Parts: sequence; C-alpha cells; structure tokens
Amino acid sequence: MRNWYAYHSQKTMKHSYASVGKSGMYLTREHSALCRGDIVWVVEGDLSNPTNYSLVDCFSYEEASYPPFSPEYSRFKIYIQGNKSFLRIPVSLDISVEWMAHLHGQYITKQKFFCPLHIEPKVQEGLSHVSGVKF
Repeated sequence: MRNWYAYHSQKTMKHSYASVGKSGMYLTREHSALCRGDIVWVVEGDLSNPTNYSLVDCFSYEEASYPPFSPEYSRFKIYIQGNKSFLRIPVSLDISVEWMAHLHGQYITKQKFFCPLHIEPKVQEGLSHVSGVKF
C-alpha cells in the first residue's frame, strides 16, 4: 500500500472538493504505480488571496473510470474513486509548519498535483498527524 498526495484547486476546478459529495480525483494521466488499496490524501486550495489550504479527504483507491467524462472534465484521462473518507472533518493546514511549507513549495507551486508520498515521509507523517488518520 502506497500513500499519494493529490491537490484540488477550487480556482482551477471552479468548485469545492466537498461539492462533489464523494471521495475521488480526476487525473490528467494514469500512474502505473497506483494500485487499488493505495491511500490518497487530498489537499485543497480555496479562493482566498492568499490561498488557504485544507486536508479535505483521505481515501483508499478502489475503482477507476475513464472518458468520456462530462464536458467540464474532458481534459482528464482517469477518475479514481474510493468508497469512503477516513477523515471525519476537513483540517486546516498551516503553511508555516515545515512539512506543509515543503509540500507547498515543492509540489503545489510547481503544479505537481498528484504524487507518491513514499519519497516525502515528513509530508506523509504531517498529514497523518494533523488528521489523526493512521495506517
């Protein structure tokens, strides 16, 4: 089981993650290392300036869907979905905390929106710590 980081931008997607009502992410490409049962941690950036960040979901990848998708999602190649969220409520993230500053600087600002976390153990530990979700 691997852990993955995913980013949902309200600005780019034109809606909040919660408005969809289920655990899942649209991806612009398939990731050959992604397997069913892997854990996906979803960080969301809101519409504020400066952007506020929250951990909005943590789910186990269970199934995939492929195009055709509705027109607003036509640029995506795959939709991965889980059955339930391991989070009880969204958790605000503090960009001044070292692991979150690293995630922001090395991933969010560089538009790396879906990445494995095994190469970033401090980020994975930080997400687990703030959420209380342990595997």
